[in-house]
Amino acid sequence: MDAARLLEPKVQRVDLPRRTLTDEAELADWLAEAEVRIRAKLADRPVMV
Repeated sequence: MDAARLLEPKVQRVDLPRRTLTDEAELADWLAEAEVRIRAKLADRPVMV
């Protein structure tokens, strides 16, 4: 069991932007910002959102 834990990938948490979305343009902006944050962390190791 200990060996299995050592082999598990280390997961890092990604904080997504928080805001109220009122239209599709704001949604698109939010998605773009979230994608940048996630992709930056993915370069290092798996992420949890």
